[in-house]
Amino acid sequence: MTLPSKFDEDFGLEVVDPSQLLDEVPFKKDIRLAQTYIAGTMFVEDIEDKLGSVTYGTDLELRRDPSNPYDRNAIEVLNCDGNRIGFLPRKINPIAAGLMDSGKHLYCRVTCMVFDMDYTGVDVDIMMEDL
Repeated sequence: MTLPSKFDEDFGLEVVDPSQLLDEVPFKKDIRLAQTYIAGTMFVEDIEDKLGSVTYGTDLELRRDPSNPYDRNAIEVLNCDGNRIGFLPRKINPIAAGLMDSGKHLYCRVTCMVFDMDYTGVDVDIMMEDL
């Protein structure tokens, strides 16, 4: 990371403009919570198109769906364009939903993709930003 600065010749110190540091979070880390898969991809229309820009290492957005009639802890997985590509599996939802409902930022990182004639599988790590 290169910081905008100037060298103070009197003291031999580099002076950094603090306003340039606002985008940096010094102790931010990502915590891997679980490894799982994206459920329901077989029910998503044009799933191949919606996964077109998704590759290994891509971060995917998670969005709570508390009004889901099948699972009040449902969490949607969205592609980079904001289109739903599936859900987190029901067995993962209670913990992830609780964290999200308490204000934690969770997301998925793609670890594996499988395209077969009748099957599209996407494995992901569930990640949490910790500041």
